[in-house]
This record gives sequence, C-alpha cells and structure tokens, in this order.
Amino acid sequence: MIARPVATLTTMLDPDCVIVDASLEGAAAPFIAGLTEEMSHRCPPMLMSRLSILQGTLANAVALGAIAAADDVTAAAVTGARLPFTPAIPLAARVAALP
Repeated sequence: MIARPVATLTTMLDPDCVIVDASLEGAAAPFIAGLTEEMSHRCPPMLMSRLSILQGTLANAVALGAIAAADDVTAAAVTGARLPFTPAIPLAARVAALP
C-alpha cells in the first residue's frame, strides 16, 4: 500500500534516493525489498535505474529535520532570505506571533 504514494511522489520529484526510517531496524531489509519491487512496477524504468532506496541511520531524524526547518525559518525571518520550502504557516504569521 505504501508503494503507490511513494511511487507517485518519486515520479513527480525525481529524487536521488528514498530513505526508509531507521526505526524499522531488522524489518527494514524486507520492507525495502518489497518497496523496491512494487515501485519498479509503478515508476518509469529510467527513474528506477538511478534511484537508491536506503535505510536511514539517524534514530532521531524527524527531530533533526524539524530543528533544521526551524533554523531556516528563523534565518529567513532575520535576513529576509527566501525559504527553501513552503511552510504550512506563512512566515509573516510566525514573525507576528513572536513576543
């Protein structure tokens, strides 16, 4: 079931790799094998030939990603630089909420 949305996003975004959550530990290898097999039926062959599906190594990747995103938002608020992503809450609303 997970392969369908992952394949759609992979086809649209054309990433170099897809990282599977490190918390899967021993279940990661069969999960990656199944995901790779199913995606090979759903994605263009050229895309699959250069795509790597790997197990992540950071146990706290979600927290580190959130910290990195918060750092980008803070830097943009201070410097006026553009964000490398579109936040769910606009930057102006975040800045207005600051004390």
